[in-house]
Amino acid sequence: AGGRPARGAQADRRPGGVPGADAALPPVRRLAGLVLTGAAANVVGTLVVGLMPLVVTAHLGPAATAGYQLAWSAAYVLFLAPRYVAQAVLARAGAAPGGLDQVLRAALRGALALVAAAAAVAAAVAGPVLDLVGGSYRQDTAGLLRLMALAAVPHCVLVLAGAWARAHQRPGWAVAVTSVEHLTVMALALVLLPGQGLAGVGWAWLIGEGVVAAVVLVAYRRRPGRRDTGPVVARRAAGESILSVPN
Repeated sequence: AGGRPARGAQADRRPGGVPGADAALPPVRRLAGLVLTGAAANVVGTLVVGLMPLVVTAHLGPAATAGYQLAWSAAYVLFLAPRYVAQAVLARAGAAPGGLDQVLRAALRGALALVAAAAAVAAAVAGPVLDLVGGSYRQDTAGLLRLMALAAVPHCVLVLAGAWARAHQRPGWAVAVTSVEHLTVMALALVLLPGQGLAGVGWAWLIGEGVVAAVVLVAYRRRPGRRDTGPVVARRAAGESILSVPN
């Protein structure tokens, strides 16, 4: 009694009572690798999003591009929603990594419900809202907006899949999911756009996101060691999980 506390007890006293809160960052080489793979996961997506308006302009002209940009700006809000969910999940994983897979599944269900409800609202009000911008936008752009809003629903699966891969220290899988997702959308757009116009771009987003999300779900269910749900991040320094948060 009254003696110095055990060394183990001292080690457990961290700011805010959070295990690993005072852990050091990973080595510089691993830190650089995490940053580079995190950036690589976004390169293809950024290129596809940036090039799509140019593709629309080349096939349909600048007026159609204005409609595409309007629809994309509105639908992009729905595409961002699951990213914030993934950030919250990974932040929790850094503090309490146990049971991450269960948390991710619950987060996926919540993200799907939220985005699906928002997409239904967007599909219902697309026409009247675009009338406020100008009647010339309604015919083609309203249909495009509806398809892109629906495409945000399977996009939730891909964002949370990337979060799962990062949390399990599998950045290559995160890069692969994002790359295949956007390259599939671009390939479908190049095929469908000439014949179907702006609607073809919308179908490209919806079909591309849906097909890749279905493949990812099947691969997840059939992965080796499925019962071992403990994330690798539980055995890493806490600083690494911070870098795992998707942009």
